[in-house]
Amino acid sequence: MSYSQCGVKSRTGLNRNAGPTNWVEGGSGSKVSWTLAGVELDEVWIGDLEVNLALDELDVYVWNLSVDTDDKNGYQHPHVGSEGDICWGDNVIAAVAYHRAGDFFALKDLMDNLLQTYNAHSPYISLDEWVNGVGESCYECGERYSDDDLVWAEDVEGSLCDSCRTYCERCEHYVVYRHYDSSWEACEYYAANYTLECATCSDKFWEDDLTAMPIAWFDQPGSTLPLCYRGSWR
Repeated sequence: MSYSQCGVKSRTGLNRNAGPTNWVEGGSGSKVSWTLAGVELDEVWIGDLEVNLALDELDVYVWNLSVDTDDKNGYQHPHVGSEGDICWGDNVIAAVAYHRAGDFFALKDLMDNLLQTYNAHSPYISLDEWVNGVGESCYECGERYSDDDLVWAEDVEGSLCDSCRTYCERCEHYVVYRHYDSSWEACEYYAANYTLECATCSDKFWEDDLTAMPIAWFDQPGSTLPLCYRGSWR
């Protein structure tokens, strides 16, 4: 059995009345759960935490009941993993000893104090990331995403999320959705710079869909006019 040791140190002072406690009998043994209400770390709101402790083995799971943790990569607390696993830090030896001795009140006090303590040197996520979200901000909407969910867009010189970007097959780059011309199925830059009006019908076409018709101007030898497939020069 392995235990997470990310460097959390518990505070002094024990609290045996952190919330209601429920004992549950299960097929693989008993477990106890309780709610640690109103957790704050350095004046940052963390929320109400549901703590689940197995009595047969030292299995602990902590779930946040108050905060949507999607923008925090699923972390339930700065010192709790995305799968609810608590980081024992330097307290892992004490936790194992309390559990083996059956001193569950002392173990509960240890966990409660761990969850009410912040160690800036070794969190899963920092308090700033807890408040503002993990990852980089999308240039367009400002929401934070992991690096895997963002792509760089040269037209805005910033990263864009999936909802704010569109791929232009003409220039082979992602652009912000506002800069995509759906009528041309291309970005606005390509639509503006690589289309021409047909000299006869005045409709616009992609340059490579037009035919260059030679014309003989006295002062402009070798001149051409763009004609579409319907056009003709009379």
